[in-house]
Amino acid sequence: MWFKEFKNKKYELDELDLKHNLWRMKNDLLWLCKNTNNISNLASIYWFDIDLKNICFPWVLKLEREFKSVFIWYYKQNFRTNDSQYLLDKKYYNVKKNNTKKIDKIIYNVEDILAKKRSNNIDELVFALTFGEFVTTFTHYNESIFNKVSFSFNLSPDIFCNILKFLNILRNSIAHNKTILKIVDEKNNKRFSLKTSFFDFQITKEHVDILSINAGGIIYVISKMIRTPNMNKTKAFLKEVENLLKRLKYSLDSKNTYLDFVNKIFLNYKDQILNNKKF
Repeated sequence: MWFKEFKNKKYELDELDLKHNLWRMKNDLLWLCKNTNNISNLASIYWFDIDLKNICFPWVLKLEREFKSVFIWYYKQNFRTNDSQYLLDKKYYNVKKNNTKKIDKIIYNVEDILAKKRSNNIDELVFALTFGEFVTTFTHYNESIFNKVSFSFNLSPDIFCNILKFLNILRNSIAHNKTILKIVDEKNNKRFSLKTSFFDFQITKEHVDILSINAGGIIYVISKMIRTPNMNKTKAFLKEVENLLKRLKYSLDSKNTYLDFVNKIFLNYKDQILNNKKF
């Protein structure tokens, strides 16, 4: 009976999605909007969040593939084999931080995946790992290989490790339909901060901590990580972000509401983060 009533009544899918996620809007997005009674403004910010996820996620997936591919290449160069046997050998892991239990868990996970796949091929193994599993394995594995991969992305090892963990948090937020206007490291239940030295403009540590969990930090990380020799991909990505902001500006109830939103997301670094000219 209820199905017949639902079938006969016309519903807009966007409207249903909006109503279903109203609680999330109020909990996750209210800090961006002073007027708590203006559902229209919250809805506009909600859709900005959705659209931002849609343009960020393909790049996160592309970066994940690149990280895995470059690791596999250096692994093969180092061990001269397509076999993943060296990922099962504890002596090739970095045990400087007294993380023996963690490494045992990583190796157990690798063994489990290999048993299920019935293959020892390094390509199949690495691409069977979730991004989180890959980051954990990669950051605890052979230091020499990790450093080579880091330098291939023009980053120091400490910054590269930080970026890997940041992108994993972002990926999980998008995959589990969390807002990315503010992201949280739910696994460790703590605020995650980017390295201040990753930014190529002057910024305080306090502001880095704020940007790291805001959309401004996400936009900056992706734009910097996808740079190519002609920078066309970065320009295209930032152009999409600017178009999202323009649409948001005209959908909110006032210019002040928009400026307040922008200031909370970008602090006073909007021009540095969205400046296409330097690319």
